[in-house]
Amino acid sequence: MQANLQNPFWMFQISSFPFQNSVVEAIRYLRYFAKNVIEERSLALHNGDETPNDILQHIVKEAQENSEIEMDDLVDNFFTIFIAGQETTSSQLSFTLYEILRHPRIEERILKEVDEVLGHREAVEYEDLGQLQYLDQTLKEALRKYPPVATAHRILQKEDIFGGYKIPAKTPVGVSCFNIHNSPEFWESPEDFDPDRFSTSGKVPTMHCAYFPFFLGPRTCIGKTLAQFEAKVVISRVLREFKFEILPGQTGQVKEKMLLRPQDGVICTLTQSIRNSDSPFPSAVSKTLEGMQANTQNPFWMFQISAFPFQNSVIEAIKYLRYFAKNVIEERVLALRNGERTPNDILQHIIKQAQENSEFEMDDLVDNFLTIFTAGQETTLSQLSFTLYEVLNNPRIEERILKDVDEVLGHREAVEYEDLGQLHTLTRH
Repeated sequence: MQANLQNPFWMFQISSFPFQNSVVEAIRYLRYFAKNVIEERSLALHNGDETPNDILQHIVKEAQENSEIEMDDLVDNFFTIFIAGQETTSSQLSFTLYEILRHPRIEERILKEVDEVLGHREAVEYEDLGQLQYLDQTLKEALRKYPPVATAHRILQKEDIFGGYKIPAKTPVGVSCFNIHNSPEFWESPEDFDPDRFSTSGKVPTMHCAYFPFFLGPRTCIGKTLAQFEAKVVISRVLREFKFEILPGQTGQVKEKMLLRPQDGVICTLTQSIRNSDSPFPSAVSKTLEGMQANTQNPFWMFQISAFPFQNSVIEAIKYLRYFAKNVIEERVLALRNGERTPNDILQHIIKQAQENSEFEMDDLVDNFLTIFTAGQETTLSQLSFTLYEVLNNPRIEERILKDVDEVLGHREAVEYEDLGQLHTLTRH
């Protein structure tokens, strides 16, 4: 697509034939992939299976209601949304993260704002999005400096005069929002990354066409609101959960291949945020397990005066975990009562069983929840840690596992129930 935009006659150049063939093969594969995804979703809807209420759902249902829409139309729509909706947001997030990591004070302000809005909650809700003002400014500034689609291509509907030149109707034209966004004619110090220029007291140009990352007019991006919602949720969550450190040697240069991208990528080291290690939840789980271990090793430890401070910390940890579990259960019960869509998981099963048996009380539900969590989650986490350690220390084992997975899954990403029995190498290790 990029080659076609840069030179409409590239298809007639003999030297480009091998490249053209590779493009044709790539398009065939993508259309084949899209067709399979659409057919799987159509079959699931036909069988009454539970499916996510997403954009693909909307496309398939619209086709079911309109007999004029054929599979090729569905595939075209699928790719339009995928390329325009996913790749552009990926580009925006990459550049935004790059600039945030280069400006620690900006990162601090974003984290402070996210903490004030979310508090102890992890999930970002719809009502939170409008309150993340500084994050919104940061995302807008990233779109100014690095618009994912750097050039808007249009066809003139009527003759026009531009810069003293007469341009006939039906002429293809390209308008570079990248150049306009980075022009000192419209922006003060355009080379600086300054989210405050989009604050209420900032210096955003009054000219309407000085800033158009989603383009203008009737062909403006239909998914711009969704894109900004996605970006806010992702940036707020990842900055809270992880500490990023950008690796040296990255130039910050950009390249354009249909979309604008960082030339060197955004290569970072990733560690768990120290901020999250202060959360009471993981320490409470750890302290409770320590108490269980102490009781197993010495049933009389509770009567040792020297152990009283440790006992008190274990009791506080258990209180916190029971309080946490009770809140989780009550939220799910309320969601079920309101008819909201909820995951069909073990918690769901526990609650429904309690609803069918009046003898179950909240303490019973909390006991079951914590038993499953401790026995099911912590043990699996331990197993995964040791397995990963050994796999990484034995490259040949890793190669055999990857070969096994590739043979079973093929091009699929999701692991299905039927696949599990075929992953023999992974099961043995």
